Amino acid sequence: MNIAIVGSGLAAVSAAKSLIARGVKPVILDVGETLEREKSTIIEKLSSIEPGQWSDNERKSITSNPTIFDKNSLPQKLVFGSGYFYGKSRSSAPVESVGELPPFSYAKGGFSVGWGAVVQSPDNCDLDGWPFENSKLNRYYKQVLSGLPYSAKDDELIQNFPVGASTSESLPLTQGNKSLLNDLKNSGLLAKNSIVFGQSRLLVRTSTTDDGVGCKQCDVVK
Repeated sequence: MNIAIVGSGLAAVSAAKSLIARGVKPVILDVGETLEREKSTIIEKLSSIEPGQWSDNERKSITSNPTIFDKNSLPQKLVFGSGYFYGKSRSSAPVESVGELPPFSYAKGGFSVGWGAVVQSPDNCDLDGWPFENSKLNRYYKQVLSGLPYSAKDDELIQNFPVGASTSESLPLTQGNKSLLNDLKNSGLLAKNSIVFGQSRLLVRTSTTDDGVGCKQCDVVK
């Protein structure tokens, strides 16, 4: 049997792993827009040297986010200073909607190239009306995350969201994010099934291995 999986996100990984376990080797197909060549060139260069060797212009190029200064709309999360993965209606690919247009992407990998802070199983409240609870999904999340680069910390989020994979590493937080989490912990707001908070869980390589270059942690105060 020849099987092709269109897309390369976590759903595709899940489908591929399930098929491989059954002795079927699928082909994964994905196409789309990628990071601008100029920024890709900079990223390739900076990945080979330490942040202390980066020039101010190079650092600014991949970290700037002008959307946070726009008072007329919500800030956007960018990837290396680029919002290329946000889709817009265009003459070659017109998009129409009734009411507000939901976010969409033309990028290779879709929104997964820019997002990833919620790599975890849904809470039971997200599954209202479904014939099962999140406990039924947890083992499948473990299967999908197995072998993927994954930054996760066993913190307060575990009250509602199991980590989903065995991991000993998580990205260090910036001083500002450490302060924010400490303020939340001291706020008295933490309550199971009501308000929980913790460190983002990201599909990112935390350190350099034989599989690839890890996060340079350029914004962390050592």
